[in-house]
Amino acid sequence: MGTAMRAGLLAGLVVWLAALAGPGARAQEAAYLQIEARPDIAQARAAAARHAATLDNVVGYALGTGWYAIAVGPFADRAAAAQMGRSLRSAGMVPSDAFVVPAGRTAARFWPDAAAPDP
Repeated sequence: MGTAMRAGLLAGLVVWLAALAGPGARAQEAAYLQIEARPDIAQARAAAARHAATLDNVVGYALGTGWYAIAVGPFADRAAAAQMGRSLRSAGMVPSDAFVVPAGRTAARFWPDAAAPDP
C-alpha cells in the first residue's frame, strides 16, 4: 500500500472517529450526576423530592425509555460532575452507582417543574 493511500485512509479514519465522538468531544460540555432512575413518574417525583430535601440542584428528566432519571446539576463539565460525585458518594449522600451523563443526553424535564428554566 502506497504512502498516499495510507495517508488518505488515516485521514478518513480521523474524520470518521471525530464524527462518532460528536460535538461534546471537541468542547467542554455541561454534565449531570445521575443518582437514581425510576420506572414511573410517580416514583420518580417522590425520589426527586426526597433527594431535593438534602441536595441542591436536583433535576428529573424522562429518559425516553419509559424510565425517569433523577440527577444533580448541571455542572460545567464532566470533570466537575465526577468530582461532585466522589464527594457526595464519600459523604453517603448519593448511591455508589451514581454516574456522570452529558447534559445533551437529557430529555423532557419533570422536576422541579417542567415549565421552569434549568437551574
